[in-house]
Amino acid sequence: MGIRKSFIAAVKAIGLDPELVVRHTLRHTVVSLLIQSGVDIHTVMNITGHKTQETPAREIETARKRRADDITQQEERKNGQKIE
Repeated sequence: MGIRKSFIAAVKAIGLDPELVVRHTLRHTVVSLLIQSGVDIHTVMNITGHKTQETPAREIETARKRRADDITQQEERKNGQKIE
């Protein structure tokens, strides 16, 4: 079985829609995880083959927003506030 068919089978096996979860989804996930782990943008570009900083930079901004949201939620929990 080829990579494409194996990927689709794996996506279906875990109950996800193969029309929504495509192989490129993995690329974005890897970039996000590398950036969230503190790997510098040039290393991420080298690993993923990005030629410009545009895509990794978007992932960095997304990671920053997530981190800010996480901090806000932690503060709200600490202060006994309702989290929506």
